[in-house]
Amino acid sequence: MLKYVITYVIFLICSISSSLAQDLKTELELPSGSKIELNSLFLKDYTPYALKMDTPWFANNSIFEGYHFKEILKSFNISESKTLTVIAYNDYSVDIPVKDVYEYDMILANRHNGVKMTLRAKGPFILLYPFNIRKELTTAAYYAKCPWQIKKIVIK
Repeated sequence: MLKYVITYVIFLICSISSSLAQDLKTELELPSGSKIELNSLFLKDYTPYALKMDTPWFANNSIFEGYHFKEILKSFNISESKTLTVIAYNDYSVDIPVKDVYEYDMILANRHNGVKMTLRAKGPFILLYPFNIRKELTTAAYYAKCPWQIKKIVIK
């Protein structure tokens, strides 16, 4: 009997954690206060982009797939004078000048080496500078402005 109870408890734990993983959402909050969920339905209007690069957090020659974040910001007429506050699921928070997004063509990635990024794999999104193209960005200061497990992006 104890064996069945333990099996049932393990099944419940796996079911709950699986459903929690599927409920991860990433929200974009505009200066007006409007909120948009960054999901596949919203992102279908943007051109996918892939970038191959090395980062301190992933194996060499990783391929990140996602979107030019500046294209998303442009579609809402977000000016370079604004700031992004990016909040992760682990409560890490960082401010990034929108100017950086435009100047360095940052990528909002949701796939790594062809696989959708889960929370365990630093998903659902990671915001990256193009380290392979702009070698001057390979510093601790810019690495710190590459949040992963993004829960919310607030534009101020």
